[in-house]
Amino acid sequence: MAAGAIFFPPMLLAAPFGISNIKTNQYQIQYIDPYGEIKSLSLNATMYHKETLSLLRYASGLKPGIPRDETSIRSLEEKTLLDLADQRNKKAMELIVSNPKKPWCDYIDTTKNEAAYTRYKLLTDYIQKLSVRLKVSAPAVQVESSQESKWENYLQENSGLKQWVKTYPTQASKLRECPAITK
Repeated sequence: MAAGAIFFPPMLLAAPFGISNIKTNQYQIQYIDPYGEIKSLSLNATMYHKETLSLLRYASGLKPGIPRDETSIRSLEEKTLLDLADQRNKKAMELIVSNPKKPWCDYIDTTKNEAAYTRYKLLTDYIQKLSVRLKVSAPAVQVESSQESKWENYLQENSGLKQWVKTYPTQASKLRECPAITK
């Protein structure tokens, strides 16, 4: 410790003479991340200022200080919302289980795959936040096989039920109804 204290003060005296004048530019970048969150990034550059500015112009398509118009931002957010819904639908497919009492009905089993459910829930939260900001209803979960086609297949396999459905359409519509998709 004592040796460091003796050596350090002369370095402080020499420091101002070893520094040259360096130009530093700061760039503030605002963007929408893949989850629809508006983020800000600061970039400092001490060299290659023209190249940095050119790169930022090329990547954004904007001139410095000129923000995107509200229509462009909304369009980006709507596309992000659809992308998030697609990602969530893929995760939902990993969690889908057929209802044993109503095999034409599917539900999401939250215990089937914990990691997939965690990601599914996170995506649902992002979708909800972005939907509120856009003032639109959140997209519903879509699964690959439709309930309608499963119902028709079930009726084809059970001819007695198919006849009953024709005879009692009101009761059949109640039977056909599926509970909510989540457990």
